[in-house]
Amino acid sequence: MIKEAFEKEIKAAKDKKLRETLQRVSNTTPIDTGAARASWKIEGDTIVSDSEYIRELNLGHSEQAPSYFIEKAILADPALTPNGTIVLMK
Repeated sequence: MIKEAFEKEIKAAKDKKLRETLQRVSNTTPIDTGAARASWKIEGDTIVSDSEYIRELNLGHSEQAPSYFIEKAILADPALTPNGTIVLMK
């Protein structure tokens, strides 16, 4: 019973952190049509974008956001530290 309660608390904390990080990444995504910003979602334990041009935006092809704005938005939370690849391109 304690194990289930503990696992439930961990899942709730992880889900909250994912939602906060998703919001931060979304808010820093440059807007032209709004499609890239709207493309962010959570799939399992991963934040993903299915925008065809998110890579170009992240490389600095917009004057509205610096290069690597995705990584900067994620790492803006001092509680998050990378333990692998932050941004994976398909």
